[in-house]
Amino acid sequence: MGRQLNFFLHPDDQIDFDDLITKSGEVAIIELINNSPDLVTLNTSIVEDYEGSIRNLGLILSKHLDQIKLKGFGKNLWRVDTNKSP
Repeated sequence: MGRQLNFFLHPDDQIDFDDLITKSGEVAIIELINNSPDLVTLNTSIVEDYEGSIRNLGLILSKHLDQIKLKGFGKNLWRVDTNKSP
């Protein structure tokens, strides 16, 4: 994947961040790791359950969604192949 950035949000900042992303329509929110061989897109980046919750989300330009490649690993787990995806 092109440029990567890791960050953490305080719960109070999640709503403003989510509004910024979702209102533009140009950015898609995807699960970087999931239990499906199909790409999982999300309508929100907001974490509802804070206890023990770790979300591996990715932000990608919507026009690049069809270029995302997934790679299987472990037992029934899939992740975005960051070497072959935009």
